[in-house]
Amino acid sequence: MKKGILLHEADDDVGVATTDLTAGDVAQALTLEGEPVAAVELIDDVPLAHTVAVRAMDADQDVLEYG
Repeated sequence: MKKGILLHEADDDVGVATTDLTAGDVAQALTLEGEPVAAVELIDDVPLAHTVAVRAMDADQDVLEYG
């Protein structure tokens, strides 16, 4: 599993891809301090520096980012 998603806070719903991520890959989401948060299986390709959800969310749900 590669480290590939950076979160500002452990409770954030989304993080930033630190590398190009490919659908089907499993990427480790980490906080800025390097604390592992979740393993995320990617549904779609995510280019470097794009936002990626680290958990399933409803379409009308508010998104927590940057704490």
